[in-house]
Amino acid sequence: MRISAHTLITNPHSSGYMAYLPAIQSFLDVADEVIVIDGGSADESLERLKGLHGREKLKIVSSEFSFWGNNDSWEWPQIAINRQHGFDLCKGDWAIHFDADYVLPDFEQEALLRELDYYKEKDVLCAFNVIGFNNGRYIKTNVKRFWCVNKKLAFERQINLVYGLNSKSGGLDNPIMPERQAYFIDPINKQQKNYYLGQKFAHQHSAILNVNLYRYGHFFFSSEQLLYKEQRLENALARYHKRTPAIIHADRTPYKRIDVEYFLKNNRHPKTIEKFLKEFPTFDIIGLRDYEYNWVRKLSGFYRRLHKKFKKSLLMRIWK
Repeated sequence: MRISAHTLITNPHSSGYMAYLPAIQSFLDVADEVIVIDGGSADESLERLKGLHGREKLKIVSSEFSFWGNNDSWEWPQIAINRQHGFDLCKGDWAIHFDADYVLPDFEQEALLRELDYYKEKDVLCAFNVIGFNNGRYIKTNVKRFWCVNKKLAFERQINLVYGLNSKSGGLDNPIMPERQAYFIDPINKQQKNYYLGQKFAHQHSAILNVNLYRYGHFFFSSEQLLYKEQRLENALARYHKRTPAIIHADRTPYKRIDVEYFLKNNRHPKTIEKFLKEFPTFDIIGLRDYEYNWVRKLSGFYRRLHKKFKKSLLMRIWK
């Protein structure tokens, strides 16, 4: 059983995604190969990858096809294109996609190998559990990421899975069943770039691995970096949906500075993160803004779900 893993990066060192080093290292420790699709990094990010242990298993792909463009001049489907590019290059029986801030702990590696061996003849798509942060502490989230594709079994069952855009919402979180191809013209090099559109692969046919990934999110971001990143994403998404972009406003206190010594002492850590935190300048460590547990976000999310449910039931009554 061969395991491949693939991820995307673009200037993670200068933009605050410092967890990319321990994240990629954690998968190098267990996978037979790790594919990194580079979106055109111009800082020292690629150079730093050369210092990772097991780098002979690392393949970095950087080309005009994968470049994101300068500043705000990039299109939303480029993310899907780069994910698919990495997926296509994976030669293993399993192809695991991970974002560059998700770490596979050393104490979960045996569980991963055991689970993948168990599901190798059972399921085509599997999900990881995710553990994130809340005020500088680890906490289990309700996030399930369907990023583990059994390429061998999918081929045997003639199931065509790709990374692309959900034709209904434009979402990028899960592999899809391709229905058709679309394209955009890259604003920098004027090259036509093709991507897939389709429906998400049905979750009820997927397994949940008894394996936890540790998400570090925006753990090393400054407020300015996060605001810039979120606005860029919103602008690209708005262009894709042909709407006016929303203005992203920073929360008044989006971060809590972390006491690194206390954090290391009172939490169990992947070895790659523990080593990294000890070497990282402590004055740069900040806490991430808490998406899942911010009460304002929870309240607004509850309101949206309630409104959607009420609207649907009202329409059904009128229809009847």
